[in-house]
Amino acid sequence: MPRRSRLERVESRRNLRAFLTYLALTAVALVVVVRFLLPNLGGITGLIEKFTGGPAPNLAQDTTPPPPPDIFPVEEFTKGGSIRLSGGTEAGASVKVNLNGRKREVIANSTGKFAILVNLQKGENKVTFTSTDTAGNESETAGPVRIFLDNEPPELVIEKPQDGENSRDMQISVEGKTEQDARVTINGRVALVENDGSFSLTVNLNEGNNELKITSTDRAGNETELTLGVNYQK
Repeated sequence: MPRRSRLERVESRRNLRAFLTYLALTAVALVVVVRFLLPNLGGITGLIEKFTGGPAPNLAQDTTPPPPPDIFPVEEFTKGGSIRLSGGTEAGASVKVNLNGRKREVIANSTGKFAILVNLQKGENKVTFTSTDTAGNESETAGPVRIFLDNEPPELVIEKPQDGENSRDMQISVEGKTEQDARVTINGRVALVENDGSFSLTVNLNEGNNELKITSTDRAGNETELTLGVNYQK
C-alpha cells in the first residue's frame, strides 16, 4: 500500500478538524434551540407555526371513541330519595348521566373512576351513561339502569288468628297478606310468601299468653310490623 504524501496527511488532519468543529457547532445550536427558542415558541408546534405561518398539522389525532362506561352495581330498589352512581371509564373523560331525561356531567379522575349523587323520583327511574374523551370522541350508551324509589311501608293484613284469640291447640297457623315480593317473618321465622302476597306459617304455642310479632319488609327495605296475642289453654 503506497504511503500518503505529506500534503495528503495535512489535508486529512484539516478535514478532521473541520468535521469536529461542525459537530461542536451543531451541538451548541441544538442546545440553544431546546433551551431558549422552543420554550418561547410553545414547543415543536409553535416552531412549525412560526415558520409556516399556519397551525401545525395534528400528526396523532385520536378518532377512536372510548368504550361505554362501566357502571358499578346499585340496588334496584331503594327507600332513599338520592343515590350515588359510580363507575369507570377513560381517565379524564367527561361522563354524561341522563336520569329521566335530566342530564348531568362528571369528569373521571386520573384512574378513570367517577361518582355522582343524583335525586330520584318516586317509582321507576331510568339512567343512561356516555363517555366523551379529551379528543371529543363519544362512546356508545351504557344502560339503562333501572332504580325504583319506594319509601312507603308495605301493606300487612293478618287474617288469622285474631288478636286475643283463645286456642286449645298447641300449634296455630298464622295467615295473612302483604305486598308482592315482600319478606315476612313471624317471631323471627321466615314465612313463605306466594306470588299474590299471601303467606302462612305454623307456630308452636306455649301455655298461657303468646305474643306473635309479624314483620313484612319490602324490597326497598320499608317495614310494617304487627303484634297480636294468642292465649293457649290445654
